[in-house]
Amino acid sequence: MNQELRSDIKRLLKMRHFHCIEIMETTRNMRLAAERMNVTVAAVSKACIEIETILGGKLFERKLGMLIPTQLCTRMLTAGRKIDAELNRLTADLSGVDGGLHGTIRIGFQAPPLQNRLSRWIASIKNESPFLNVICEYGMRRPLMMGVEAGLFDLIFVDLLQVESWPRLQSMQLCAQICVVRDNDTYIPFSEVLRRWPEFVNRLWMLPMRGLALRERFDAMLATHGLPPPSITIEVNSPFGLQCIHEATNALLICADPKQAPMRLNTGHRQLHNELYMHFGMIWARDRSMKEATRHVLEIIMGDMNG
Repeated sequence: MNQELRSDIKRLLKMRHFHCIEIMETTRNMRLAAERMNVTVAAVSKACIEIETILGGKLFERKLGMLIPTQLCTRMLTAGRKIDAELNRLTADLSGVDGGLHGTIRIGFQAPPLQNRLSRWIASIKNESPFLNVICEYGMRRPLMMGVEAGLFDLIFVDLLQVESWPRLQSMQLCAQICVVRDNDTYIPFSEVLRRWPEFVNRLWMLPMRGLALRERFDAMLATHGLPPPSITIEVNSPFGLQCIHEATNALLICADPKQAPMRLNTGHRQLHNELYMHFGMIWARDRSMKEATRHVLEIIMGDMNG
């Protein structure tokens, strides 16, 4: 690489370029990358061409409809993550000047049992660091996890189903919640529903849409016992309005056990056989340097959970 090209790279390459390629590498799809960045597909394509022109090589190859990172892309991502880590350290150093944290921490959320605790955590963060901007965004579980990989979120709170299949993510379980089936005003243990499945299979069920953690756990429990799925369903992707639909249709509804508060499974609780559990926790990027603000938030969370 000649001196002129090196100068052009240092002058022309911006952090937004690294951010764009990070998301493209995570999604492996132009349309999904555009959705994550809230721009058009044409804008993503244009940005990619602009970066390739600066670097003088291709960043992705197309194979079976997917974007496959080239060696140049991998090298650029490595450099971008190192730059991001140094900027995080700089932010931490500057925060020490006036004794408070600055910058922004972005939190993703889809964990109802942690909702009240999250409100407390945010209040503690703002009381201790008033200049730290906190963004809390509710979203679908898989896009939130992809957002952590792409650097869009610092922390997310979601169900930890199959999180081990995401090698770039680090997780910590915070609580578990046992679910039951609601039939009008009766709450039936899931083990009982499995045992009496012929009575329930042809009833109307109101279920989360496929792709949501509770639906995946429900389907897996049925498959494990060799039971067919319900034949009549209403599928929803939001908790809002569930009560009204339930009352209007007399549908069976999977919900948290009202008699059982969320519990920490690492405090001696023994998981009951054939009951439906949701395991909630926090997730952050394993391969990205953690910001000082994120470390501070983790300390607040762990102090509260252990208190």
